[in-house]
Amino acid sequence: MEIAVKWFSRESIKGQRDFLAELTIINRLRHKHLVKLLGWCHKNGKLLLVYEYMPNGSLDQHLFVGPNKEALEWNLRHKIVSGVASALHYLHNEYDQRVVHRDLKASNIMLDSEFNARLGILALQERWTMRRPRMLRPREC
Repeated sequence: MEIAVKWFSRESIKGQRDFLAELTIINRLRHKHLVKLLGWCHKNGKLLLVYEYMPNGSLDQHLFVGPNKEALEWNLRHKIVSGVASALHYLHNEYDQRVVHRDLKASNIMLDSEFNARLGILALQERWTMRRPRMLRPREC
């Protein structure tokens, strides 16, 4: 089994905080279009998160291609976008606490062996609760 390991700096408070935040949120998320957390390590001065490996890399590696590489076919693009939309719908509407990704970009969309999209690198997520919308008043120039 191939894995991907994400390392956090134990030397900085930010690294420790990011590790705990990512572990707390991701450990409870279960959706077929989210990169799966397999395990974690907080031992011998190491802060590691272990994820399933995505053999086709990230979407940006397939979108921003040079002249020698073929672009993704439209049916595959649709499959990828549908997977991302499904993951976002889960985070926003189906999970018990609403989660906002805050860093959605092609490099954070991972592709498995069959080019199924898996939303990854969720460190910048935050939980939010429904509040009444704020009314903003226009500023005078």
